[in-house]
Amino acid sequence: MKSRAAIGNHPVHPALVTLPIGAFFLVLVGDIAHARTDTDFWYAFSSICLGAGIVTALVAAIAGFVDYFG
Repeated sequence: MKSRAAIGNHPVHPALVTLPIGAFFLVLVGDIAHARTDTDFWYAFSSICLGAGIVTALVAAIAGFVDYFG
């Protein structure tokens, strides 16, 4: 089955999924660091990574829907 959302012959969805996974992992790291150090930097870091994770997850979901329903 050929992917509808692809660059060349490579589907886009599997490549995009790694971005939210990494961002959500960084949220976990930031939350643990904030709990241990009580520094406001880690709270802000986690908030930014959470926003980036949600946005990139939506982009990956759109590519996944195009593949699934295409």
